Amino acid sequence: MNKPPLPHKFIDKQSNELFVVFTSFNVNFYKGKRENDFEYQDTFKRLSLDANILYLKENSSPPVAYINVVDELTCYLKDIMKDYDKVLFMGNSGGGYGSILYGSLCEADLVVAINSPTTSYDLDSGELAADWVTADKISDVKYRDAKPLINDTTKYYINNAPVKTEYSDLDATGKLHHIKNYEHLQDFSNVHWLKFSNRGFVDGSFLDLLKESEFKCSPSNWLR
Repeated sequence: MNKPPLPHKFIDKQSNELFVVFTSFNVNFYKGKRENDFEYQDTFKRLSLDANILYLKENSSPPVAYINVVDELTCYLKDIMKDYDKVLFMGNSGGGYGSILYGSLCEADLVVAINSPTTSYDLDSGELAADWVTADKISDVKYRDAKPLINDTTKYYINNAPVKTEYSDLDATGKLHHIKNYEHLQDFSNVHWLKFSNRGFVDGSFLDLLKESEFKCSPSNWLR
């Protein structure tokens, strides 16, 4: 397979480091003026890091957290990863789930998942959190929960936006972004709380994490 089975954009900087960026389900990236854009492409254009970047976007409606193409996309990603020394998978919200899922299956070096679900299930009842999760396009139920897929080698950084509402009082979207999603995985020694949100791409926190994780594409002279 010479192309991923999803809408995509590849930025080739002749680098030996790769970022795989999963777009969230923000409607602005699927219709209207930005329907041909990908999440974080403006961010990385501004940062101008020496890394190749593969941007990916969902192709199903409703979106199913990238779990309708697992076999094909995993095969493609594992194949291209052979050409790189370091690989980062990242995304926000539903894109964060994609980064955890494929970062686990492909054993990426680093996963950055911002305000991300870690399961499609209600963590109180064990039932599916939303009706769309039952879509026929989801080929294998084992990909509905990231916990059994976490590997021992990838470093995961995950967070969820703070909310004051009790988990049991939230709707499905709220439950999929509640801090209980991080807590669902926190017992793994290689799963860490991500200390920044999108602001971290402005204040240097993301670059600090790259350096800490031994990515060479981060500017060596970055000062906070």
